[in-house]
Amino acid sequence: MRILLTGASGNAGEAVCRLLVSDKSLSVRLADVAPPPGGTPEGRVRPV
Repeated sequence: MRILLTGASGNAGEAVCRLLVSDKSLSVRLADVAPPPGGTPEGRVRPV
């Protein structure tokens, strides 16, 4: 399943992203006006 997560650089967005990335069957993309402060987890997500 492919997921687009908006608001990804905020505290809640980053937490949701880390939760989604733990499921290897998901393809996660991030969308926000700024990059996440901690970078992208595990290199499996792609900023849009």
